[in-house]
Formats: sequence, C-alpha cells, structure tokens
Amino acid sequence: MADVHWTADIHLLGLTSGADMIESRSNIKNWMQSMRDKKSNCGQSLKACSLLPTVEDIKAAANLANPKTTNKPSVTISNPEYGNERSEDLSPMRKAIAKNMMASQSSSAQLTHFDEIYMDSLAERRAKEKPQAEEKGIKLTYLAYIIEAVIKACEKFEQFNAAYDTTNEKLLIKEYYNVGVAVDTEAGLIVPVIKNAEKLSVLGIAEQITELAGKARDRKLKPEDMKDSTFTVTNYGSIGGKFATPILNPPNLISIGLGRFDKKLELVEGQPTEHTVLPLSLTYDHQIIDGADAARFVNKLKELLEQ
Repeated sequence: MADVHWTADIHLLGLTSGADMIESRSNIKNWMQSMRDKKSNCGQSLKACSLLPTVEDIKAAANLANPKTTNKPSVTISNPEYGNERSEDLSPMRKAIAKNMMASQSSSAQLTHFDEIYMDSLAERRAKEKPQAEEKGIKLTYLAYIIEAVIKACEKFEQFNAAYDTTNEKLLIKEYYNVGVAVDTEAGLIVPVIKNAEKLSVLGIAEQITELAGKARDRKLKPEDMKDSTFTVTNYGSIGGKFATPILNPPNLISIGLGRFDKKLELVEGQPTEHTVLPLSLTYDHQIIDGADAARFVNKLKELLEQ
C-alpha cells in the first residue's frame, strides 16, 4: 500500500498521503486504537472518536498519492430542459471532509462573532522586529503576533482553551496551548499544530508556522505534527475576503478566522484618520461559551493587538 497518513485525530478536516508517514496497515491500526484509548481515558465523548478513520477510509486514501492525476470518472447526463450535466465521483479526500464537516456541526452549537481590530500599532512593532527576523531567516508575519495575543486572551478566558466532555458533562480546561494553523494545499485543507506555543517567542511561533506550512504543502507532515490542537486559526484573508464562519475542529471550542487587511477612515477630533483594519471572525461552541463572553474575549484581543 502507498505511504499514507490521516490528518491526525479529529483536529483535521480531511485526509491525504505522502512520504515519511505511517508505512503499514498494522501501524495504522495501532495508531488508531491508541487515539481511541486516549479519548476514552480522558473521558471524551465517543462522538469525538467517530471522526477517526476506518481501515476502508485509509485504503481509499492510498489513491491520493498524486491528487492532480487522481482519476475521477465523469458521466454525462442529458437534461432535455436545460442541457447536459456531468456526474463525477468525489475523491476520498472530499468524502472525508464532507463527513467530518457534518460531524463537527452535529456535535456543537456553533456561533460566530465578528469584529474589526486596528493594526496600526502592531504594524509599527512588526516593522521594527522584521529585520531581526530576516537576519535569522524567519518570515515574520502578523499571524505569529495574533497567535501570541490569542494565547494571552485564553489565559484570562480559560474556557476558550478547553474541550467539552459531553459524556460526563464536564469542561476539560487545557493548561497548555497547541495551536492548529489551517493550511490550504493542493490535496485539501490540512491543519498542522504548533505544540506548547505559550513557551515560544513571536519569532519562535513564526518559525514554526513557516516550517509546518512548508511540510504540509510538501506532504511531509507526520501524525504527531497534526494532533492535540486546543484551538485553531485560519487566515483566509491571504486569499481574499473579510469575514467568514470558521468551522470548529472538535473538541476545540473556538476557531478564529482572519480576513484581508483593509483601510478605514475615522474622525478623530474632527479630522479624518486612516487606520489599517483586520476583520476577525470568532466561531465558538455556544454550549459552553456565551455570546457576552465571546464579545469580552474579542475585546481583550483588540486590547492586546491595538496597544
């Protein structure tokens, strides 16, 4: 069988294949069982475990070695009223994504809070620190600063960095911060995880983002690179668009979406002042997080990023 890996545990939204991954059916089955045991030991609902792959899924994933050339049979159907239609088989990746999207929606009460954050002060800070990062070969993006701020906000609002144990109706508060960073690849959406991000500097976070995103696009991620996230950040603004409703990666309770930077005029003492604005979307599980707390959380983010 071709080298295959799953987007590990329930924190990823699809499956893919590539080098340096799980090599044998036996190892895959053992890893899957270890994930189930882990969830069982920590008291998680079995709903979460339902997102783990089956052996049949993994066999299907072996066909994804080259997503560009994966054969998708097409059948032309005649619609006498309007014209022809084509029926195409979904790839194993798309089938897995569809399944996991519905599982996410059915296991949580998802709501999204929208706001805008002025980035002028942060832009000045980044401009000062960027040369130091370049000397070390690090690409310093705004995303690293935003992740740092989200961690600090979660330290004040600890229920945002947690998981809901639906079986025992308990909140599992995480005292560490593993950040899932959504990466758009040719094979589909992949979410590698920065482990213990609270222990890293901004430069350290930026370095991890670059390294993991590169591995994701080169299909060199390992299962341990993609598991145990406590919250997720997705930067769709790099493609385009301001606001969205990021879907949760169960059992995470929040997912943060970043839109495209924009310019905005504001009257200050009667004079127009231009600001650089970040559109931000916060999806949260309304089972655990109230709307008022979501607003307070985003206000804390604004305070941290605008100061």
